[in-house]
Amino acid sequence: MYVALSNGSGFGAVSKWSSSFDLFHGWTVADFVRTVGDVNNDGRDDLIGFGLDGVYVALSNGTSFDPISKWSSSFDLSHGWTVSQFVRTVGDVNNDGRDDLIGFGLDGVYVALSNGSGFGSISKWSFVL
Repeated sequence: MYVALSNGSGFGAVSKWSSSFDLFHGWTVADFVRTVGDVNNDGRDDLIGFGLDGVYVALSNGTSFDPISKWSSSFDLSHGWTVSQFVRTVGDVNNDGRDDLIGFGLDGVYVALSNGSGFGSISKWSFVL
């Protein structure tokens, strides 16, 4: 993972912040969604990866990303959440300053709320009409 920090009118030099979530470690675009969001409400976007057996997070410390850790056993490929069929993303759905997991499933929209150090159980928030 490479980052170029914004200075408000442009971007600084590109630097390597992490060796996680990369192709060498099996994180292919075809199989695994990777995105960014502030999951712990510290004002810095963190790395989030929807993996084979769960959702993994690497927190930003402002100059690099900490090692990845498993935050959830939901929304993963082993439970049928494929890239080609189901959109998964992050956003703060309950206005607590922490980005939560959102999955657009076969029969509705599912959410797992962030508690700052993990994600809770998934629950259906919306039904398909």
